[in-house]
Amino acid sequence: MKITFDDESKKILLDKKQDNEAILLDLDDGVGMFSKVGMCSLDTSFRILLVEDSVDFHNDYSLEIDSNVGPVFVKQSSDYYFKSDITFRVKPSTTTLQMSNTSELIDGSVGIEHIKKAEV
Repeated sequence: MKITFDDESKKILLDKKQDNEAILLDLDDGVGMFSKVGMCSLDTSFRILLVEDSVDFHNDYSLEIDSNVGPVFVKQSSDYYFKSDITFRVKPSTTTLQMSNTSELIDGSVGIEHIKKAEV
């Protein structure tokens, strides 16, 4: 399993990412140190978190997936979505990303957020 960012989504992500930040792909399911509420609807909601290296996130985000921008960490509880390769593309007319696997669109609007140690 691998995560691939197309050229445009890769540029957007790397333009935002600082050298001292790790990439987390977070399913908003109410589980983990960065979840605020979780989704109560049938929607699947992912977001990319750029987290300072000094934040200890590995207990919650223990699954490491290779990508063309470096390692991406995800929660074990969301591994259902990572049974096949994942691709990110820029959503037309926006700067949000679309996340899909080999057979379907998983999330049509994945945002990117920074998490600083002081916010944890």
